[in-house]
Amino acid sequence: MNSSQAADLAIFIICSVLFLAYNILLFNVSSFSLLGKRYVVLYAVNRQSRASWVQTLSKDAKEGINAVQTIRNQVLAVSILAATTAPMLATLINVMTDSAKLQQVAEFSKVDPISDSALLSPQLKLGVPFALLLLAVMAYAQSVRLSVHVGYTMRVVSSDPAKNTYLSQLSVTLMRRASLYFAVGLRLFFAFGPYILWVLGPTTLLIATVLDLAAQFLFDCIPASQLDGSADREEEEREAAAEAAARSADLVQLPADSKSAALA
Repeated sequence: MNSSQAADLAIFIICSVLFLAYNILLFNVSSFSLLGKRYVVLYAVNRQSRASWVQTLSKDAKEGINAVQTIRNQVLAVSILAATTAPMLATLINVMTDSAKLQQVAEFSKVDPISDSALLSPQLKLGVPFALLLLAVMAYAQSVRLSVHVGYTMRVVSSDPAKNTYLSQLSVTLMRRASLYFAVGLRLFFAFGPYILWVLGPTTLLIATVLDLAAQFLFDCIPASQLDGSADREEEEREAAAEAAARSADLVQLPADSKSAALA
């Protein structure tokens, strides 16, 4: 293994560790501080809100239609994402089984500024994003399966909440698991982009990974000030201070006899 091949492998490992570290943080913390600013993870907020939603609607039989429609929309959204990945899987299979296209893929990495010699074969480089998409489809399917189960259990619980306390807790667990599998599938789908660009070389993989994680951070985390209203209070305080400063400036510009009248 020469230096170019070592660099190719090292960048692949670094990018994989970055993806794993980010997602472990995402799924295990509800908030964190960065550069003196506190952020809230939306996944944790959604996880808790969906559990509360299940418990609330399970107590009222009249809310059954609302629950079914919401779950149907969730199943539809997940199904659309799963259908989107199917053509990508077919395209990857077509490339991996065509020797001419594999040779063309191998030529891409030879012009990379960091590594002009790949350690892994084109089949393996294409196999990584293929595996990511396949796992994403499996996660989406599991999310749909559990969401359908939630619809059944919620209908039973709403008929007699006092009698079906076990099913009520089970509904919450199923909804949380459905949300988890959907989130996992989405993370795998997000990781597909950088890894498919790995065929162009490790430099492209590294740049795409940094940009992808930065975009995910913007999608997944919001400043805590936007939730507790402190941002609005700070804006109001700034506006009040600006008005006070403007009034002080106007008083300074008034003549001496006008100042007393203005103050009166």
